[in-house]
Amino acid sequence: MYGNAMASEYIRRKVTKIGNSHGVTLPSKVMDHLDLGPGDEVRFQIGNDGRVALDKHEETSGPADGNDGYRLLMDNYEESFRNMRKRQDP
Repeated sequence: MYGNAMASEYIRRKVTKIGNSHGVTLPSKVMDHLDLGPGDEVRFQIGNDGRVALDKHEETSGPADGNDGYRLLMDNYEESFRNMRKRQDP
């Protein structure tokens, strides 16, 4: 992810306590650079050299959540399920 890229700017942030976890806020400049918005997912790459890289996680395949999978299933097979049900009813 970060390979041999040289940093053009460093931004410092303090780690804060959030419930039983910890967090760091992302400055607007980072949000804009990664094209992030509320609800987007990020991923961290932990390097053997001690560095950590952050980027936007793009869902490449499959539904985003379980509800999307259910909707996709029902959209494609709802009529088949109804027909199976009718055959079972006396």
